[in-house]
Amino acid sequence: MKFTKKIDNEVLVISIEGKLDKSAALILQNMLTKVFDETTQKSPNGMTNEVHLDCTKISYLSATGLRILMVIEKNAKESGIPFIINGLYENKA
Repeated sequence: MKFTKKIDNEVLVISIEGKLDKSAALILQNMLTKVFDETTQKSPNGMTNEVHLDCTKISYLSATGLRILMVIEKNAKESGIPFIINGLYENKA
């Protein structure tokens, strides 16, 4: 599992590559919890106005990984930060 973070026009983009199983999902949850906490403590002109999670390169998503994505989305909503999940599923058949 590989995570890549970049900021583009005040949007934090986190790309995930590989398997999003239980252990990787917990790492992602901890990372994003810190991002949401830090962002809500900043002034309105803080560095991150939005968070995008790029899932186009996920090769496997466990049930626990999906549950944690839902928890992350709830936390984002509570913090008032727009949170977008991109490319979560692509039919490769």
